Amino acid sequence: MRKTRLALIIPPVVMHQFRDTGMKNSLPNMGIAYLAANVDPERVEVIVLDCPVERITIEKLLKRLLEYKPDIAGLTANTFQINEAAITAAAIKKEMPDVTTLIGGYHTTPVPVETLKRFPSFDIAVYGEGEHTLQDLINTLAGSGSLSSVKGVCYRENGEITLNPPRPLITDMDSLAYPAFQLMPMTKYRGFYTLFLFRTRVGMVSTARGCPHQCAFCYKITGSHYRIRSIDSVVEEIKRDIRDFKFDLLLITDETFALQKNRARIFCEKLLQDGISKKFKWICQSRVDCVDLELLMLMKKAGCRVISYGIDSGNQEILDKIKKNMTLETAMNAIRWTKQAGINADTNFILGLPYETRRTIMDTINFALKLDSHTASFAILTPFPGTEVAEMAKKGIGGLKLLTDDYSKYGKQVGGALELKNIPRKELEKYQRSAYLRFFLRPSKFFRLFVVVDISMLFLMLWHTIRSCLKSDKRVTAEDNNLQEKK
Repeated sequence: MRKTRLALIIPPVVMHQFRDTGMKNSLPNMGIAYLAANVDPERVEVIVLDCPVERITIEKLLKRLLEYKPDIAGLTANTFQINEAAITAAAIKKEMPDVTTLIGGYHTTPVPVETLKRFPSFDIAVYGEGEHTLQDLINTLAGSGSLSSVKGVCYRENGEITLNPPRPLITDMDSLAYPAFQLMPMTKYRGFYTLFLFRTRVGMVSTARGCPHQCAFCYKITGSHYRIRSIDSVVEEIKRDIRDFKFDLLLITDETFALQKNRARIFCEKLLQDGISKKFKWICQSRVDCVDLELLMLMKKAGCRVISYGIDSGNQEILDKIKKNMTLETAMNAIRWTKQAGINADTNFILGLPYETRRTIMDTINFALKLDSHTASFAILTPFPGTEVAEMAKKGIGGLKLLTDDYSKYGKQVGGALELKNIPRKELEKYQRSAYLRFFLRPSKFFRLFVVVDISMLFLMLWHTIRSCLKSDKRVTAEDNNLQEKK
């Protein structure tokens, strides 16, 4: 029996969008790595093509695919990458009309029907967790079954688009095979928080999926139900990655690592007990209300190097309105404890949130300075599909004004999708530049700017700031001349 040939593709993207994840990094795509690992090797042959990291253009990609002769080309995309994914799929269909093109990922999951309607180059959209859906889909396409029986897909049939029921979330997380990093260019990835161009061998691990919190700006692709892996399984995967890929930096991809404090303690104690905590450093994300000094001290001892916290706003009223369910005092305590424990504290803020005013934006910038975390990022609110914010923007609720449905402009750092009715987009961007410059152009923070921001983005911010100042000077000069003429 001939194996189905599957090509999993992270499509080529333009440079400004590649930077627009908001951080200076290039990391393995965890979703693709899990998909590649969990297809049946007896039935499926699979390759992974990470075009941005391997600098593969569409032309080079087509050449590789013509040599490989895939039956299925599966692409993934965030919202700001979906146009490039569609262009890539169209190029594949033109050269290889019989190849079935799949699209999945963060953009597709909330809007599978809209994705197929807008982008005709995709044959099938996979939404939700894809490991079981993909194998079911491959079996169906290779046999004589009907796509109508495959949960978690949206597909074209007889000129119509059909949305099948969702697939239940995976509850036994230990049943999944470890991510297939062996199929990815692991030596070419560069991790978070690395100074200038220094490279580290970076790995990733997921210890849990899902987030029970209901922040208005967030879409949770893995759902609200928090599902955990056994600590033993996680640690065995880390040992494999140290042995096989020799990474020295590990990114834990959980949306909230310390959601269960006792489990986080057990994880740290296991790393120490097994003697592997000295072999690598690790980074995680957490909420400020999930940590305490005792836990942070243990995390530091077990090798934690950086914790990234979503603070989002420096105004309590705004935090309440976006359903953040935290207080500014809690944030201050968490950052103080993190620094006291010797862990680098990274903070993330969003400008232009619902109901924002110029005063509340300044509250956020000033609060970021007051917190004095090691690093900080300042995004502009983006109405990602599936979020409460996206629906608010469509209806003009909270002072939000949707500017475009061009997804290539849905970036958090460089974009143009949203503004406030009382605060134009260009003014939001000025606040963003001011926030970065005020935070990092301090003696204690200047060199840390190169740790989190791509240097080309830095020059872009400085150029915009200088140009704005020059325009302002010209307007003042013109006004002075007019005044002199009137006199």
